[in-house]
Amino acid sequence: MANRRYALTKELLSEASAKRDVSAECQFAIDNPRGLSIRVRGGEVAYYVQARTRVPGQKSSVVKRRLGAAGDFTFAQVKKIATETIFAIKNGRDPDAVIETRLMGGDEKSVAVAVDRAEALKGELWTFEMLITQYAQRTKSSKNGGRNEAPKLRLAPSSITEIETRLRDRPENADLKKRFVKELRLEDLEEVRDLIEASGSGPSAAAKYADLAKRVLRWGLKQKRRFTGLEPTATWWEALSHE
Repeated sequence: MANRRYALTKELLSEASAKRDVSAECQFAIDNPRGLSIRVRGGEVAYYVQARTRVPGQKSSVVKRRLGAAGDFTFAQVKKIATETIFAIKNGRDPDAVIETRLMGGDEKSVAVAVDRAEALKGELWTFEMLITQYAQRTKSSKNGGRNEAPKLRLAPSSITEIETRLRDRPENADLKKRFVKELRLEDLEEVRDLIEASGSGPSAAAKYADLAKRVLRWGLKQKRRFTGLEPTATWWEALSHE
C-alpha cells in the first residue's frame, strides 16, 4: 500500500480503521502533502511524517516522526502540521519543536519561535542578557602592546552603567533578557518599550531602551553572529522606534 498514494478522505480513514479492527498492519502514503502517511500498527491508526534532510554541507538522512492518533486531528490540522514538520526536517530544523507547539495550540509565530529556541538551546547560543553584557564589557588591546598590560574596556564606565541600567536591568526587561537572542521578535521589544513608557520613568527612558537595544543587536549580528544565531537578511530590530 505504501507504493500507492492516497487522498486524505473519510473513506480512507474508515478503511484504515477496518484494517485495525482485524489486527492488520499496513501503511497508506498520502498524496498531499508528500511525506505524510497513515500507519495501522499495534491496534492504532496514526499519522506519521517522513522526509530527508537537504542541508548543504551536511550528510543527508531520513527523519521520521509520529504526529498523533488519527482521531486527534481534522484533515486541515494534520495537513498543516505535516507540512510544517516536513519543511523543518528538510531544512535541518527541529521537527519536535514544531509538533509539540502545534499540539499545544500554538500558531505560526509560536512555531517559528519554538524552532529558534530549540536551535539556540542546542547550539548554546547567547541570551539577550548575555549579549548585552558582552557588548558592555568589550575590551581592546593597549596601544603600547605591553605583554603584561590588562586589556582596556572599550566603553567608558558611564556608558557601561547606562547600558546596564537603561537596558539590561530595566525591571520591564526582566523576562525578555532571559530568552535567547535568536528567538526574539520585534513585538517583544515593543512590548517592553511600551511598559517602560507607561512606568513614569521619564520621557527618555523608553527612547533609551529602544536605541540601546538596536545598538546591541546590530553588534550581535555583525560581530558575534555565531553566538547569537541572527540572520543578516532579517534585521527586524531596525523597525523598533520611539516617539
